[in-house]
Amino acid sequence: PALYRSLGYEQVAELCVAQLPTSALRGLQVRPPVTVRRATVADAPAIRAVYSAVVNDGSCLLTRTGPSFGATDQELIDSVDGITLALDADGTVSGYVSWNRGEEWGPAGVLAVSELHANNAASAEALLAVVGSFDAVTPTVTFRTSGADPIHWLIPGAGLSMIDVKQYMLRVVDLA
Repeated sequence: PALYRSLGYEQVAELCVAQLPTSALRGLQVRPPVTVRRATVADAPAIRAVYSAVVNDGSCLLTRTGPSFGATDQELIDSVDGITLALDADGTVSGYVSWNRGEEWGPAGVLAVSELHANNAASAEALLAVVGSFDAVTPTVTFRTSGADPIHWLIPGAGLSMIDVKQYMLRVVDLA
């Protein structure tokens, strides 16, 4: 960062890997009217719509359009072990969590959450409750997140720690 700052760059965001005991999510629940279910290929457009809504809210995430992000709906679903959806009362997808279970069980087990995005706090809490339901087989959860991610406010237990932080730096070259 010092080198980049000397050239006019400044940190605008960060990508973090956070870790916490799965037990820290105890007490979170899926509360009506929110429901959850496993995603299917037919849900891929709704997953993309939630992601786009989060991006458009100024989350410092990249858009996923264009040739670099040409994954088919099936490839999106198959890219992780599972995707769980949060649904509003009318059945609209209001959030999702994508995760990889890993190979280890017991003390070495880790549930790796690659994305957790929601349009409202109730959906985020429901998705965190789903992550917490892995407590019996994975004592540790890792999240790809940012330092400003609002899910940090919803985690009721202690033990969240950042195990990797990558800074994004930006320099405005021509404001006009």
